[in-house]
Amino acid sequence: MSERRSIKEFLNEVEEKLPFWLKENENDLKETLGELEEHILDKTDALEAKGLSREEALRTAIQDMGPPAKIAAEYKRRGTPKLYITEELFPLYLTVLRYAGLVVGLIALIGTPISILVAALTEGDWLAALGQGISGLLIWSVIAAAVITVIFAWLSYEGYFPDDIKRVLKSKELAKQKSTSAQVSVLPPKVTVEYPTTQRPSMKKMEKKLPRGVKKPSELIPGGIFGIIVGILAIVQPITYINGKILSGLGAVNGGEFMSLLLMAGVFWLIHGILEVIHGMFSSWSFEGNRGLLTIRAIVSFVSIPVIVLFLINPQTFPIFWFDAVEGLVVYPLGTDWYWLYYLIFSFITIGVIAGAIHKIYCATILEEEDFFFQYMGDA
Repeated sequence: MSERRSIKEFLNEVEEKLPFWLKENENDLKETLGELEEHILDKTDALEAKGLSREEALRTAIQDMGPPAKIAAEYKRRGTPKLYITEELFPLYLTVLRYAGLVVGLIALIGTPISILVAALTEGDWLAALGQGISGLLIWSVIAAAVITVIFAWLSYEGYFPDDIKRVLKSKELAKQKSTSAQVSVLPPKVTVEYPTTQRPSMKKMEKKLPRGVKKPSELIPGGIFGIIVGILAIVQPITYINGKILSGLGAVNGGEFMSLLLMAGVFWLIHGILEVIHGMFSSWSFEGNRGLLTIRAIVSFVSIPVIVLFLINPQTFPIFWFDAVEGLVVYPLGTDWYWLYYLIFSFITIGVIAGAIHKIYCATILEEEDFFFQYMGDA
């Protein structure tokens, strides 16, 4: 067997055991195998100088290198240990956990109200549906966290760094971020300009400003909390006195239909409110979070349109509340003379919801990562 062939076979075995992040990078792999080959040849020359034959010296040099798996394991020992996940991967690990929690939470927050709605419409136990939604959220959160932890523990064992993961995944978005970061890091030389004291420019202050179409947390969270409260009240309809007045004033059929429509509207109010709170708490300054939540909120708005249309085409189910000094709270059906106004109002509401959903999608599509933490100058 020739010398070159023996070394080649050994290096092929080593290459098979090397971590994927190293094998995926052709230049690094070539350099690594070249260093190993050079080390084998140097060792062979040294042994041959001591009196061994060339073939025996080569065989001994390869044996002294150790098993291929042991050699490959040395290239996996990268990073600073931190429990089972290296410190280099830990920030990415926490980020993935947060996004996984957000996804699981959104699924639960959308699925649970639907389950409550189904239970309410079928005269089931809506409290049991709520409990199942909460328990499902906890169970799937634990499962997601466990799976992500196992994956990152394996990545740490294999010696991956965040840059290796980016390269393996070949993410265009991450590549764009890296390119943007590289451009920002190369700053032009600082130039000092002397101004006459009478011509000094006015001082400017730098502030952080969210992109157009993205609301501040102070706007989203209060509105979301209000929507949650209204949604829960519309779903549960806890005041039996008012419920009885609606049924007696509109009749069992129309009154029951109005309360069913109100329940369905409450589900969407609840979902909208929860999404707004999440948007305000976690994603108001995040590019990915804003784009995702704007899209999800737009989808929920589109899905809610049939409920608004049901209100629109059923004016006979709409109650008019009046307080009488003798009878107290009185409920009347909407008079036919006012149907035109009813149609007009709900038509505007429908158009407004559609326009709002389209606007959210438009804002999501035009968002750019560099828009966030955008600094603008205003007069000091």
